[in-house]
Amino acid sequence: MIIKNVIPSNDASVDSSTTNISIHFNSNVDLSIGNITIFKASDNSIRQIVSATSEFCKLTADETIINISVISSTFNEYGEKYYVKMDNHFAKTKLYNEPLRGIENGDSRVKHSDEDVTGLIQLTQSATKKFSNFSEPERLNYFDALKQELINKVPVKKSNLILGPKFELANERIIIQLRIGRNTKSDLDTMIKYKSITTFSSGVSNDLDQDFGIKDLPGGPWDNYRTK
Repeated sequence: MIIKNVIPSNDASVDSSTTNISIHFNSNVDLSIGNITIFKASDNSIRQIVSATSEFCKLTADETIINISVISSTFNEYGEKYYVKMDNHFAKTKLYNEPLRGIENGDSRVKHSDEDVTGLIQLTQSATKKFSNFSEPERLNYFDALKQELINKVPVKKSNLILGPKFELANERIIIQLRIGRNTKSDLDTMIKYKSITTFSSGVSNDLDQDFGIKDLPGGPWDNYRTK
């Protein structure tokens, strides 16, 4: 077996502060074209996808360790188990240029208590245009669909998320108010900003502006965001 070990190891404790997964090899390797995918074990949902060719994946100078950067929203659920899958062509042997077989690895984690905060999210330019053409019932359906995706993808309990129907048009973008747990807010912000490597890259959640993320509600209601 060319893979020596993986850190964190099986059944290690991981949480939002876990920022790296290291795959150690017995001999020199090169990065190839496959992916590393992190799943939540209870429902096999994807938490993060990292391509071997992306900035989130680095090979050490001695060519024996691959480090995968993990964003803070990936291991974000109390008591949950996660597993890591490495595609067959994620790495290849240095000497023979042959693709390596994949791996799986299980982890468990602990999450801390949360308090509710109010924040703002913003739609992309194209999503704003789409939303602006919706009727009132269509807008309510849109909020419901977006809320359900956030519940499933972050994840967050339905009772701990209030989204819409309040919104504003500011700087030609739709700004939506939501209420969410403080720790979960951080997870959501990360998933929006890194949506290209999370499940936010598809569905209604892809309508969220990754440059905006989630921001605190200003001191006065909507003060900095109202259309003048």
